[in-house]
Amino acid sequence: MGLIANYQEINTEDLDRIVETIESEVEINLYRELDNLANNESLNQYNMDKMWDSLNFLITEETHEDLSFKSLVTDAIFGSCQFPDDMVDIYLAFVAPDGVCDVADALNDIDIDEYLDEFDMKKFAKHEVYPNIWEHEDEKELIKADLKTCFEDLKEFYTETAKNGNCALVFIG
Repeated sequence: MGLIANYQEINTEDLDRIVETIESEVEINLYRELDNLANNESLNQYNMDKMWDSLNFLITEETHEDLSFKSLVTDAIFGSCQFPDDMVDIYLAFVAPDGVCDVADALNDIDIDEYLDEFDMKKFAKHEVYPNIWEHEDEKELIKADLKTCFEDLKEFYTETAKNGNCALVFIG
């Protein structure tokens, strides 16, 4: 997995074009398509930076290395339909419009403060959760605040994308 997680609202026509681009194996066109989407200010975008694995672990207690079950939280963070690794050189997945609504509802039902109350940096270190920041115990409150902000921003992204009836594109790289 890469370093930074990005979430991009995308309509079904643009998603179909990305699928066609990937299937045609023209990698340069894929990056052009992703750049065009990133420059479209009328669509929701969210950059979680490096906290994607941490947020997932906080809620599910699984890292990207050991995801053994699918949930709406993992769908929110990693997408529900991943493009095969042999087709793209970054982690790329999406959530279809009906799934976006389910994800938004699930995120809106979560009380993130309950999870943050149980936050244990030693547990994150033991499981080698990305990013490797867990030895900085003096920054615990800052990290908790960052996780809360990441969650709230992700929830807002999916809520707005659901209202628009669009898909969510997830890329980590």
